[in-house]
Amino acid sequence: MKLNEEMQRKVEENLGLVHKVINDKVHGPYQLGIYSRDDLFQIGCIGLCKAAATDKGGNFSTYAYRLIWNQICDALIYSTRRQTNETTYDVTPFTAERDDTDIEMGIALDQALEKAKIFKHFSDGHIGFVPETSEFFEYISTNSLGKIKGFSLCNQNIFSHVCDEGLKGFSFKIGDTQVNFPLFGRYNLENALSVASLAKEMGLSDEEIAKGLEKVTPLFGRGEVLTGSFDIIQDCYNANAESMHSSLDFLLLCIK
Repeated sequence: MKLNEEMQRKVEENLGLVHKVINDKVHGPYQLGIYSRDDLFQIGCIGLCKAAATDKGGNFSTYAYRLIWNQICDALIYSTRRQTNETTYDVTPFTAERDDTDIEMGIALDQALEKAKIFKHFSDGHIGFVPETSEFFEYISTNSLGKIKGFSLCNQNIFSHVCDEGLKGFSFKIGDTQVNFPLFGRYNLENALSVASLAKEMGLSDEEIAKGLEKVTPLFGRGEVLTGSFDIIQDCYNANAESMHSSLDFLLLCIK
């Protein structure tokens, strides 16, 4: 990367922004991994140089902040993966128990960083919606650009008079508008709440939101109910352990 004089001037005038990103986003030694804070400063400076080289005008500090954090975030993900791999192959009996904890923490941090990358292209004017029940909510809400809004079935004022109709889904009200939501399972109700929260933010009316939710149909192999002489729940596609767990939770409720 070759910088001209104007680009170099921008870098020199904004070195303090790299320190700000590190102070804002890196909150403990467990996040540093294989790096020191000086290392992160050097990595952040690469992001600052990229910002100076690609700046198209506008608010440079906002643009540079995002690229600096992107560069540091990528480095932290690499660090976590490297540490996890190294720890996995450490078979020293005396440290085995501690290493298991380190592996779990490394994997959890890796997942949190990956999920935070979804929001790394945000600017101050962007808004993201994240379930408050997510184990990564606190990390994402404090390590993402823009504004992060949480939502939870236990703490919301959008749905009222919620009634679980079993395989038929849920009935509830949005304001004074009745909604018959056709997907079963609490996880789908939470998905509906995320959509409704976003729609409210965008200014859609209660009637428009209700109309959209009632038109939802399940994807093939994802919570399909096949009716006939007896009912069949076709939930054969589960991409991860969490989705499988959600499906089994609902089936257990049906059995009870």
